Amino acid sequence: MASNAKDEGNGKRKLSNPAPGHLETAVDGAANGVKKRREELNTPKCKDIQWLGLNCGDNIKTMISGLLKKWCELQADIYIVTPFIDKEGLSMIKEAIKDRWFIMALYTRDPQKELDEEVPLEDVMEGILTRGDVSSLRVGLVSQKLYFHCKFIAARFSDRVEILMTSANLTSAHFMHEQIDSVHKYTVTPKVFEDQYLKMLDESTEEYSWPSVEKDQSDHMKASSMIHATTVIKKATGLKTALGLPNLGPPHHLHRMRMAR
Repeated sequence: MASNAKDEGNGKRKLSNPAPGHLETAVDGAANGVKKRREELNTPKCKDIQWLGLNCGDNIKTMISGLLKKWCELQADIYIVTPFIDKEGLSMIKEAIKDRWFIMALYTRDPQKELDEEVPLEDVMEGILTRGDVSSLRVGLVSQKLYFHCKFIAARFSDRVEILMTSANLTSAHFMHEQIDSVHKYTVTPKVFEDQYLKMLDESTEEYSWPSVEKDQSDHMKASSMIHATTVIKKATGLKTALGLPNLGPPHHLHRMRMAR
């Protein structure tokens, strides 16, 4: 254990040399603590990446994934903006949020493009991202000439918004090591984020309609209506029988409902 010794020249106390091995143990312990905390937050090592300038695609993916996981841990309002996204990009988002958090808003395009062919966004998301993962999904519709080309992820807190702006789309092509894109991490105020980012994005996009969900809900409503109609018919028929009245069939509006089904 380190001991204090008096410096005879100036009357001050100085720290004597620590016992062999103690300093190394303390340093190793501190390093392990930092490493453990970094792993808990799933954030990339700062020395391995550059938060400003150009970087390789695989590093940018690590940066984006690490930030999304960190922001989920902090339960921030998360925004993702990317014109193009594929299953690898969607899987990265899903892995970051898992079942512990959600995306406040995702801005992208519908349809998407794969090998120069148009693919419905619904097909790209199938089996990966669901309506419960995203509070708001907004799309720029190419057919209506609603475009945007910016790409960034952002986390809104009560006093600030952290932004990672990049030239990389969230696609496997941009996540390759050979692909070089720009990155810039910075902070703005919530008001600036609303006025200079979200306002223009909201003006050039519209809320996405989830076809499969709407179809399921529509089928469920039709089925419920038929069950209700059948119950009413049975009750009406039973009442007529009990009163000795002729059974002339269901009322016209119920008959039309059954015929429409």
